Amino acid sequence: MNDKITFEQIASRFAAMTPPQKHLFLVNYAHQITTLARANFAEQNVESARLCNETLHRVLGYLGTVLRNPSTTDESSFIEMLVAGAAQKGWSEILLRSMQMAV
Repeated sequence: MNDKITFEQIASRFAAMTPPQKHLFLVNYAHQITTLARANFAEQNVESARLCNETLHRVLGYLGTVLRNPSTTDESSFIEMLVAGAAQKGWSEILLRSMQMAV
């Protein structure tokens, strides 16, 4: 894959990744979100910290499901939800950086 990725390409690039690359991307994103959550807790921004927790719940739940049984997941719905959520929350750069670290 070409390592020059735009935010708009994340969903299609995710579909083309190998399973280990997908897992690395999601682990990278989860790690970045934990860092963001810490900052939100330190600033006592409870709602933003809750959004971080909700995102971690979804990412880790998806990873657990796909590792147990890869055929049971709807990959396209998941990545579309992840991309839309990142855009809505202002986390586009975090998601993009996480993908770039995985390819």
